[in-house]
Amino acid sequence: MYPDEIATVQAVLRAYPDVVIAYKAREDRILASMSSGGTEGVRVQGGSGASCGDRYVMATEKDKWMTLIRDIRTAVKGGMRGLNHKEADAIDAVYFRNLRHREASEEVGISVGYLSHVLDSAISKMAEYCIPVYPLVCRFRESLEQKRSEAVKAELETQKKEG
Repeated sequence: MYPDEIATVQAVLRAYPDVVIAYKAREDRILASMSSGGTEGVRVQGGSGASCGDRYVMATEKDKWMTLIRDIRTAVKGGMRGLNHKEADAIDAVYFRNLRHREASEEVGISVGYLSHVLDSAISKMAEYCIPVYPLVCRFRESLEQKRSEAVKAELETQKKEG
């Protein structure tokens, strides 16, 4: 693999924990909206004949943010299915839990040198799943950064008004 391909796969893997958190938060928001009677723009012809599950599917399919993070999540999960046990454990330790190589090697039960080999193998196997979703990861990160900036800006404005 070329160095830029490796870096691309690593970027997708490093973003995955944030994707999982965002997915869960959005899913909770959609479910809360449904339980309070709303479905955020989902209209069902003929009234309330659609089941809760059907309304959930319609709501998540219309939600562009949910679609974006679901596509990233699906790609990474698809790549993980092709890994053996040691490779999956190594990816989890290094990229999802952000352990240093020494800690990850102890956790996986292999030497640091062998961990590097296992990670190289896993990254190669995951490339076909992760590289295509890299543009989505970039959009995800940009959106997250924008939301963070807006939240900080709103907080600072609130403090100015109070102070």
